[in-house]
Amino acid sequence: MSPRTEPSPSFVYLDARGVRHEAISKTYDPKLGSLTAGDLVAVEYAGEYARIRGTRASSFGLWAVWVLLFPFVGVAMAIAALVGRQRRVRAYRHGTPALAIVIYVGPDRSTTVNGRHPQSLRWEFVVGGAMYRGSFSSFDETEIALLNKPKIVVLFEPKRPATNCVWFDDSVS
Repeated sequence: MSPRTEPSPSFVYLDARGVRHEAISKTYDPKLGSLTAGDLVAVEYAGEYARIRGTRASSFGLWAVWVLLFPFVGVAMAIAALVGRQRRVRAYRHGTPALAIVIYVGPDRSTTVNGRHPQSLRWEFVVGGAMYRGSFSSFDETEIALLNKPKIVVLFEPKRPATNCVWFDDSVS
């Protein structure tokens, strides 16, 4: 099977000053396949860029922007995830402990992996008169069992108490 060839006609045009230029149409319009050498066509140009009227100036249309959008969105999501993870790690390493009240222990119905729901633990704690919440989910039920108590210790970032994590400590009951 031979590779598909598309028409890429070259053309010559004179600009407004009468200077002769050569260009290649970077389009895949099948209608241009019927052109033959010597045919007259209307040309649009701006500076060094030229195209046959009704075609695109580049090989790719606006759909290329759509395709290129996905890597940028993916990188932005990865950066956001890494920043969030770093905040939780910072809370774990350098956080201030607080006593939290467990408000829910059970399946996390918002997530399903292979037909299973992870176990979820949610808590509330007060810092400076403001209420903050946190949560932890795991498929390992022994981790949830260690934390299934009325009160647990959480570590929070002093500047941003909403960034918090659970401290696995079995001395609080």
